[in-house]
Amino acid sequence: MSEVFLAQPLGHFVHRLILFGTQLQLWVFNWSGLYCELIIDIGKSSRKLVHVLAAYMMMSNKEHGIDSNI
Repeated sequence: MSEVFLAQPLGHFVHRLILFGTQLQLWVFNWSGLYCELIIDIGKSSRKLVHVLAAYMMMSNKEHGIDSNI
């Protein structure tokens, strides 16, 4: 993951969505490490999946981890 931060020096953290079977895992990586924000069973909760994807699409650059002030 350090390659991502080196390639994108304006980034403070990186979001990753990882799909394992019917489980969607939402991860956040930063300079200190990583943590899993949420795990969604998309087979049981398609509404939550749509909500999460819509929320990611509507996030600002700051919420995506991009510092536009640098």
